[in-house]
Formats: sequence, C-alpha cells, structure tokens
Amino acid sequence: RPALAEIQQANEEARDHDGPLEGPLRVTAPPDFGYGRLGVLIAEFSLSHPAVRFDVDVSTRVVDLVGEGFDLAFRAARVDGSSSLVAKKLSAIELWLVASPTWTKANGKRLKHPRDLEEIPCVLFRPSGDVQRFAMSLGGESIELLLRGPVAGSDFWLTRRCILESVGPGVMPSIVARADAADGRLVRLFPEWTTPTSHSYVVHAQGRYLTARARAFRDFVVARMKE
Repeated sequence: RPALAEIQQANEEARDHDGPLEGPLRVTAPPDFGYGRLGVLIAEFSLSHPAVRFDVDVSTRVVDLVGEGFDLAFRAARVDGSSSLVAKKLSAIELWLVASPTWTKANGKRLKHPRDLEEIPCVLFRPSGDVQRFAMSLGGESIELLLRGPVAGSDFWLTRRCILESVGPGVMPSIVARADAADGRLVRLFPEWTTPTSHSYVVHAQGRYLTARARAFRDFVVARMKE
C-alpha cells in the first residue's frame, strides 16, 4: 500500500505539470462555514475551473485528513503548532450579540446595559448546564454575562433560525451573522463593546503532497477571505 500511494503521488505530481486544474478535491468544513461562505467560494472557483470535482463533507467532527483522504479542512479553532497539520490563517471571527428587528423593536428599550440581557430569555449556544457565559469589555469595564433561555443548541444555524424568528437575542459568530446584519435581518446589540475573537484556518496534512488544485483552491480562499 505505501508503494501504491507513492505511485499515485507521482502520477499527481506529473499531472500537475500538465494543463489546467482537474481531478477530485475533498474538503471538510464545520457547518458554520460550510453552510455559508464556503458554498459561495466553491461556486466561484468551480466557474473558473470546471474540471475540478469537489467532494465536500460538512460536519462538526474533526476528521482524519490522511486516513479519510481529505485534501483540505477548514477549522474554526486554533491549530496547535506541534500538530501534524499545516495551517493558513483565514480571518478573525468575532462573537456578536444579535437579535431580530422584530424582537429589537419590541424589547430594545429594555436594554440599557449588556447586564440587562441576564433578565431576558435568550437563545443559547452550547451552554454549561442552563447557562451560557459570555465575556464583554468596554474601556476599563469587563463583565461576564450569564445568559439563560428556552432554547439551546450546538449548531449556530439552528440558533440563528430561532433568533431570526424572534425567540430572543443570542450569540452568533460574525462569519454567520454579518450578511444577516448587512441585509437587515439581524441587529447587532451593543456593538461598541469588545467581544471574544478567534480565527478560522484552512489546513492540510504535513508531509503529504498537496495537489495543484488543492493549492490553488486554498490560495483562492485565503485571498478572498482577506477582502
């Protein structure tokens, strides 16, 4: 099997030097990215490189890139520098407090300070028990909110739908909420406050040959995410 893998790699390297980008490209991403921005990026890339055949796995699980044959993975968490993965940083992801315009119109006057949200039913993402903790800061003031509410979920697309339906305000990553806010479907609450920030990454297995099509798509995504 190692010999077969070496032959396949040699064939890939030879093909990469000839002609246009073509062949299969296996990609995995979490739902927050896979159901949103990734689809747009794949569509754009496919229009320019129609011979590349995408196979996309959208899942919350952390896949074995080598064992399962994935070329690229998108991750929304910090990649350990000592891992067997090579990572390229894509963009910063802020966590926003958001609500629907309907909810905001009916309840916005109650919100004078972020602490007021502790007295309001919220939509929760992965709470600890029945409480979601959320840190915020403004100037010299740092607080940790204890949010409670009738709906809790482990998927931002589920909690997004509940927020859009005016169940209550909730926490959403900027990568998901930004388009809704720009189109007026969501309202960002307390935007002057600083909220937690992480980064998204595109990774591939260290020591494994990265095909020209995988390199091209990776570099395309990195460039587009900086715009």
